[in-house]
Amino acid sequence: MVPQSSADYTAGHARRRVVLGATCFADAEGGLHIAVELARHAGAELHGLLVREEASLSAVRVFRARTISFTGEPASEVTETALLRAYRADARRFAERLGGAARLARVAAEFQATEGRLWDAVQKAAGPGGVAVFGYRRAVGDSGSVVLVLGQGRDVPGFAASLAAGMKKHLVILSEGAQQPARAAGEVYHGPDELLQRLGALSPAAVIVAADPATLPPAARVVEAARCPVVFAAAKEG
Repeated sequence: MVPQSSADYTAGHARRRVVLGATCFADAEGGLHIAVELARHAGAELHGLLVREEASLSAVRVFRARTISFTGEPASEVTETALLRAYRADARRFAERLGGAARLARVAAEFQATEGRLWDAVQKAAGPGGVAVFGYRRAVGDSGSVVLVLGQGRDVPGFAASLAAGMKKHLVILSEGAQQPARAAGEVYHGPDELLQRLGALSPAAVIVAADPATLPPAARVVEAARCPVVFAAAKEG
């Protein structure tokens, strides 16, 4: 785990963190703008976290994985050495892009490459009161609105409207159950399965989740359904 830091442009030492986590550079790049804007808005530290999941290396060792061309023909065998080389290259690119974006936005930033499970690593790095951003590179250029998933008893995070405005997108609110604050008028979802269906149908540009994790599907399924960067806001943010 090798940290790389940019200069600290903000005063104070104990600040909240915005953590951008990904398992490859492409996904990290897809969520970088969002993470930078959130850190700038909150005056928080920006942390980039590239996570190498052991499952990917295990698959290469056991199944002798191969890359597949667009025509469906096997192109080349994927070796553990090649996978580790690609991971190190992604780490360098992620650190460079993170540092450059942080300097332009005048926020403090740090990068780390580590091993483990993406969700666990990002949540641990964010810590209490932190914001977790899961990067994702969209397959298509155009997209819909910024979607806010609002759990019962939660308020709209202060950064939601400004993030949507900065992305030039409308803010669509999906509220859990029948109870929703008057100021958060929007659509309603009932249960994890319906939430995943709605996210898939909306094809959002980004998703903000302000809800009790116990009421949600696993984070990986939320990202997979949304097919875009997903922000998990701390309880006091919403």
